[in-house]
Amino acid sequence: MACKIKWLERDLIRLPMYWTLCTSQKELINVRKSLKVDGIEWPKKHANVTLLENSDGRLCAVVCISGWREHTLEQNLALLVHEATHVWQYAREYINERNPSIEFEAYAMQAITQTLFEAFTDTYNKVVKPVKDKNQKLSHKSGRYKVCMRT
Repeated sequence: MACKIKWLERDLIRLPMYWTLCTSQKELINVRKSLKVDGIEWPKKHANVTLLENSDGRLCAVVCISGWREHTLEQNLALLVHEATHVWQYAREYINERNPSIEFEAYAMQAITQTLFEAFTDTYNKVVKPVKDKNQKLSHKSGRYKVCMRT
């Protein structure tokens, strides 16, 4: 069964591109088929962003994160911030924006990061049983997730 591609886009700032997050090679294969491209590689370590342009001239960024199960939620989110920065850099270059205002840049980063976080936590919550008690949090121990009490 093919994975459904979730294209991520926010309306607060309309960037001239769309992006998606792949957390598995199966998702990446689905994206490749959908876009009819072969040039997107699964990262050997951590994550990567591949930039593509469709026939309408619109940009597409494919963000891939590998090995995420071996890292804490916080490490994964930090890595997604790093990759979101690259998505923003590509968008900025595409619109020929050399010196964006501080607020414009902050809102753009917020929009990109938020959508990547939402996509990642959708995947994460399917793998890690959601915590119902607000006094508990998810943590990482020896490559496996467990519930532990907040300190």
